[in-house]
Amino acid sequence: MQIGGPSITTDFHIPSKTGDFKLNDLVVQRNDVFQKTKKRGAVGSQYPYIELANPAASGIIILVDRIDVKTANTADLQLCWYNSSLPTDDGAGVARSPAGGVAIGHIHSHTDVVSFGTSWWAARSLANSPNVFNWMFPLYLLPEESIMVRVVIINTDLTVSYEWREIAI
Repeated sequence: MQIGGPSITTDFHIPSKTGDFKLNDLVVQRNDVFQKTKKRGAVGSQYPYIELANPAASGIIILVDRIDVKTANTADLQLCWYNSSLPTDDGAGVARSPAGGVAIGHIHSHTDVVSFGTSWWAARSLANSPNVFNWMFPLYLLPEESIMVRVVIINTDLTVSYEWREIAI
């Protein structure tokens, strides 16, 4: 019997061709959990960007569990959806287990004089202080989607660490 409203559960399901994905299940057991950190140095009169991208035709869904962000200066941060890859490919994620596989998700970075991307969340970052973004349920990226961190001031460096899981669709 339930009293006082809905309960919170970790039985979060995503249907796929290989069966339903459950939040704490086979993905973790199979070692398909990845992490990658990228630092983008300050460039005069430009905004820094770092994204986690799910390539087109990847055949996976990326579940983003955590994003750690650090800036050299006090600045406003924005998380943005972006449907293209930034120009600099900084490589695939690294498995969080010695027995882990090869990540399909890649980190990309860029600096630009123009601010772009569809912002959906903002936070204030203090200089050289870590900012951790995590959610009750993971954010998910379908093929050809990405999540990008941008800083809303120019001339600052940006360090971002993404933690994610990959499941076949």
